[in-house]
Amino acid sequence: MNTRLAFALIPLMLLPMVGFGSAHWTDSVKKDYYMHAGTVEVEIVSWHVQGTNTYDVDCDGIVFGDELLITNVLDEDEEVVKLDITVDPIYPCWFLDLEIIIHNKGRLSIKADEPIVSWTIDPPPYGDPETIAGPGPISEVRTPPFWQYIYKYYILRDGDWVEVEPTTMVLKPSQVLRVKEFIHFIGQDYPELQCNWLDLHVEIPFFQYIGEEIACYHWPDLG
Repeated sequence: MNTRLAFALIPLMLLPMVGFGSAHWTDSVKKDYYMHAGTVEVEIVSWHVQGTNTYDVDCDGIVFGDELLITNVLDEDEEVVKLDITVDPIYPCWFLDLEIIIHNKGRLSIKADEPIVSWTIDPPPYGDPETIAGPGPISEVRTPPFWQYIYKYYILRDGDWVEVEPTTMVLKPSQVLRVKEFIHFIGQDYPELQCNWLDLHVEIPFFQYIGEEIACYHWPDLG
């Protein structure tokens, strides 16, 4: 056989062998990831009036549910449960000391920011309902001079309620947040407010907590 012809045939003879070897030496590893998104979801579990000096105006021996009415309301538009608090009447030096227990019923750890507040007044001397301050974070909104609003957050640690600051606390799933609110009407110098409805709107925003990074984990030797 011509030497040049022999060298020309050798590559043609190897092609079937290469194809056969490739079919047997190819392998793969498959991974399927199933990830379910968590939820940020809270609910009002209970509330408690720690103290108030609301009048029993009609002298029927009933204040709660009468002059001071607090109800849980389902807001279908916003899909939240909220407290509606109506007090009639209030007067200079009136106060309400209220505590609320909020449950993290979602599947994500969350944080609570400072309350977002707004104040409105209705009707005269200012005409139609008017927002006189807010809405905005309590630390940034100018509180009307005839109102005082104080809040504090607490979480349970080793069986004790511990005060925490907004955005620094972490509320894990199934844990509860205790919110303490003190509302005080300072009306001595504002007689023009008589016969008006004053509205204080408070919203506590919650947001997901981004967990710390976990690294350097591996499975044992599979053998």
